[in-house]
Amino acid sequence: MKNCIFRIICSIIVLFIVNSCSVENLESSENNSTLPQAIALTTSSPMFEPFVVVDPNNVQAAIDEINNNGGGSLYFPTGVYEFDGIMAGKTNLQFNALNGFELYGASGAVIRLNDRNGHNLVRTLSIVESQNIYVHNIDFEGNISAYPEIRNQANVFISRSQNINVRNINSTHVAGDGLIVNGGDIGSSDVHISHCYFNKTTRNGITFGNGQTSDIIVTDNIFGGNIRTQQIDFEHGQFETVLITNNRFYLLEESSNAMNQYAIAMFNNTSATITQNDFGLNPLLFRNSQEIIVEHNTAISQLSIDRAVHGIDIAENSFVMLPVIRNGNPNRGGISIREASGVRPSDVSVETNTFDIQKDVTTAVFIQDAMEEIQVSNNKFAFEYFSSDNIGILAHAQNFNMTISECGNSFSNENTQILEQENTGVSLTVNNCN
Repeated sequence: MKNCIFRIICSIIVLFIVNSCSVENLESSENNSTLPQAIALTTSSPMFEPFVVVDPNNVQAAIDEINNNGGGSLYFPTGVYEFDGIMAGKTNLQFNALNGFELYGASGAVIRLNDRNGHNLVRTLSIVESQNIYVHNIDFEGNISAYPEIRNQANVFISRSQNINVRNINSTHVAGDGLIVNGGDIGSSDVHISHCYFNKTTRNGITFGNGQTSDIIVTDNIFGGNIRTQQIDFEHGQFETVLITNNRFYLLEESSNAMNQYAIAMFNNTSATITQNDFGLNPLLFRNSQEIIVEHNTAISQLSIDRAVHGIDIAENSFVMLPVIRNGNPNRGGISIREASGVRPSDVSVETNTFDIQKDVTTAVFIQDAMEEIQVSNNKFAFEYFSSDNIGILAHAQNFNMTISECGNSFSNENTQILEQENTGVSLTVNNCN
């Protein structure tokens, strides 16, 4: 079903990351009501020449020196550096066409967008059409307290660039996104985001946006619960070869946009592995993507697969399925594999997972109008509350003929059902996959 070479390469990368990267910065508490503390930052030696130390009284001179030299290392001593932002899409910290650029700071260095700037498109740090970028060991703070309804600012914005490295930053309090990486019209590639902390945003923690972005690794990060929409969002672009591993997601607090809150929302993606993450009882969404592996993750509350999703393996995960009250209405937990807008998912495997199904969640796996090669096998379904309404697998052919395979699943009580439904004019076939 999957590209074997991609699976082997991703497994090697995962083993390397888990064995070689420190995870001491990750919050170990399992109490989701307590948000994690920001990551402790450390300093390192400059990577590029010239090495420019920011003078708090003349920050612009340091920025100009880096831009005029086409790169270099920009170092912020301890202190709070406030920026106004000039106009839409621009700030004082704007860098273009660099080859070899490092921005970092001493302990206690904070880059902050001040309360005087409420424009909807300001980016505190903007790096465009550059390569070999390293942003690390510094705090970014937006001005969310002054502009809580603004959604399109960003603490860090990187576009149309290659070899992007973001490590050990705290990005918080932003009236928009903690970090945006766009491909734009020429694409971005080789993106590495690790050991960062994202929280208190009016939009997403990390956004992968417009254009083509490829070869993405997101590892060992913390995503707080005070994020208005997605903790990681892939949308409005095309994405290829993604690894998301060993991250800690805290339970999202309900917001006015709660119907669209996910730990990961993945659209238009080709070849992704999502493994060994603690999802903190948050849901996941996959749409219009292919060749996706979701394995060895914990604390997934819901998982939605719809439209043109082809080739997704969901294996060896631990689900804790919860009913979520969103905008006053219950959203029943479960895995949902369904047609949307006349487009149907296919080649989906749900196997060897464990499902801890909480009160008021009545259906664990819901399949509606999917295409061929849907298999649900060797899963363990445990309903916390016994009820005659409990349904382990609900297969519903509503508008299209549908064939699925089922075998080897175990249920915690005899009342649990495998329910088959078909509307007039369509057919449903359930095969034994053994």
